[in-house]
Amino acid sequence: MINIRKADIDDVITISKLGRITFSDTFESFFNDKNDLLDYLEDIFSEKRIHDSILKAESIYWIAFYDSIPVGYAKVKLDFTSQLIIPPNTCYLDKIYVVKKFISKEIGKELHKILMQEIIALKYQRIWLSVLKENQKAINFYHKKGYQIISQYSQNIGSQKFDFFVMALNLDEKAT
Repeated sequence: MINIRKADIDDVITISKLGRITFSDTFESFFNDKNDLLDYLEDIFSEKRIHDSILKAESIYWIAFYDSIPVGYAKVKLDFTSQLIIPPNTCYLDKIYVVKKFISKEIGKELHKILMQEIIALKYQRIWLSVLKENQKAINFYHKKGYQIISQYSQNIGSQKFDFFVMALNLDEKAT
């Protein structure tokens, strides 16, 4: 059975571990230098960084459980500004990560549904995200939800350059 709730400060260690596991499962094969991956995991999914992020009013986290086991999480940044997207009333879907062996349980779909309900209730007009160009599974997932590719960019992680699509959804379409 799937149970999803908002995460809080007591979930920092769990989210840190889930982030490391799920990111590695999904992206390890794209890294030529495993030290770049390890450095990235240590930085992005450190307990301190997750702790500080959860405390920010503009960050909302949800954590998903399957039969009481933590198996995934999502994060949205409210009013997040970037050169890639110009607000107003725009939020950023920073993460939806699910442990590989639980992906078939549609936990990502349920996380997306819950976060969409919340941001629509908060009167956001648009949501956007970035996705690795090679991550066709994620691109297909978001296309099914109504997101469209609107631009692309490159970013270095360690010594390696990665290419990303920017995808966005106008919330008046109320996709879940």
